[in-house]
Amino acid sequence: MGDVYALLVGIDAYLPPVNALYGCRNDMAAFEQYLTARVGDRLRLATLYDVAATRAAVIDTFRAHLGQAGAGDVALFAYAGHGSEEPAPAAVVAMEPTGRIQTLMVHDCGRRVDGKLVRAIADKELAVLITEVATKGAHTAIILDCCHSGGGTRDPESSVRGWIARPESVDAAERALVAELAAPRPDDDLLPGALDCWPAPPTPHVALAACHSFETAKEHRVGDVTRGAFSVGLVGALETLGTRTTYRSLLNTVRARVSRTAEAQVPELWPLDAGSLGDALFLDGTVTPVPATFTMSHGFDGWELDAGLVHGLRAPVGDDAFVVACTPPGGGRTPAGVARVTTVEIGRSMVEPIGWTPEDVAYAAVITEVPLPPGEVQLDEPADDLDPAVAARVRDAVRAAVASAGANGGPSPHLRV
Repeated sequence: MGDVYALLVGIDAYLPPVNALYGCRNDMAAFEQYLTARVGDRLRLATLYDVAATRAAVIDTFRAHLGQAGAGDVALFAYAGHGSEEPAPAAVVAMEPTGRIQTLMVHDCGRRVDGKLVRAIADKELAVLITEVATKGAHTAIILDCCHSGGGTRDPESSVRGWIARPESVDAAERALVAELAAPRPDDDLLPGALDCWPAPPTPHVALAACHSFETAKEHRVGDVTRGAFSVGLVGALETLGTRTTYRSLLNTVRARVSRTAEAQVPELWPLDAGSLGDALFLDGTVTPVPATFTMSHGFDGWELDAGLVHGLRAPVGDDAFVVACTPPGGGRTPAGVARVTTVEIGRSMVEPIGWTPEDVAYAAVITEVPLPPGEVQLDEPADDLDPAVAARVRDAVRAAVASAGANGGPSPHLRV
């Protein structure tokens, strides 16, 4: 199994007149934690956040880092930030049905470097970069949590990850700059080879996007932080579906999750053809399966478990928590004791031994108790024509069953009447 070369780009801190975002770094940090926990030492990671995510840095790192991936490896580019659109260059405008191209807004977009206006990364420029990597034989995957239709949203709790250059909507001091961004860029402002991508068939790769080109990608509060609806659905679906999911199955699950939190946002997959890369395993099957057993060991913060959110664990709710049985090395099948999960992170959890003092060794840990939400069973009142003595016997039988549902025929703490 090859290596996974990943480039994660998250941009919240944009420069005026482009409005700031608040959840893109959080999304990439969560995805980074997922990859670290599930790919392990085969992960070759590069990240560009905020001011580091300039146009030059994104392009150069894409080429230098992802360009190392070869046959049997995976090259992954994930982006969370503003998307945009602009008029197509004059040389190819006739080939674009809408007359516009889609772009990724880098941090320094709209600034001038050596007197030259820094432009967003156009879709065909991204195609050039993808071709340079994919032709070396790597499984190439693109994940984009952005949109290209900027504007408002009817949900006051959500923000849109899209910005469109509209000169009439900005202050007079910024109007000339925005007007230049709103105009078709000169052909020589594109990466060499980008113009050739219009008539050429795309290089084989797979892409997951937060929404259709005419929709808006949303971000909103999730607990104490801001997250993108698509990214939350993506990482959550990966945790649920496990390691053997295809991109198509992943898409369907993410769509269902996004539909519950965001309006007018339908994630999409390319390619969609049956038997295409859309039916390949996510990241070419390089994600490590969850182990049947985990390891409890003593770390800097106390006793910890090498399992977390990506393995399906959740933080305690009241007195309900995950419990693991711990077996020492060479200890056979007899557990030395149990430990209760107290806090849960992406790839690890803190645990508290219950009623015993572990030795300073690594224990094999197996989940023995799973906190489940309480379920309620209600018996209807007996029918009017039912013999009261029969109804009384039913009630007595239910009470007796509950009273003896626990260990050794005693009451169970999990049942209440």
